[in-house]
Amino acid sequence: MFLIGTYSFSDEVFLSGGLAFTPETQITGFYSRTLKLQPAAEAESFFYINFNDFIKAGLSGGFLYAFSSDINGGWSYPGFSGIETGAEIRAVMPFLHSIELGVGADAGWYRYSLTENFFFLPSVTLSPAFKLYGNELTDLYVELPFKYYFHKQADIFLSAGLKFRAVFK
Repeated sequence: MFLIGTYSFSDEVFLSGGLAFTPETQITGFYSRTLKLQPAAEAESFFYINFNDFIKAGLSGGFLYAFSSDINGGWSYPGFSGIETGAEIRAVMPFLHSIELGVGADAGWYRYSLTENFFFLPSVTLSPAFKLYGNELTDLYVELPFKYYFHKQADIFLSAGLKFRAVFK
């Protein structure tokens, strides 16, 4: 005899929001240059609409600051900073509620440091998350976000980091 259990879906749709901080590394390589790393940090706020126990969708807004790369070889990629906004869908694993997977699309308006040169970059993000702590008011997560920027002049332009996220219900 087999016993099969299922999770029931919630009839309630509720909102949650929070703050996140991400120390990350920008990985940059243009056609005529070699690959270099740029340390960066991102701070954001967000809110989610929780449709049921497993699916949530949200919007976010934040600020990104990337430092200049090293000067090895006599040159460096310039630092940049700017605002970002995005949308994301997150799925909670059915039998492992402490693991989530997020997929998102972002857009950023940035400025190279010490210049008046602005640029726009869309990006996509894949973000596995692990719940560290949770109660009826707050959940704390650590994430491993991987972001790919659509930069038409770059061979590669992506970032990876360690995001700390606090969700208030």
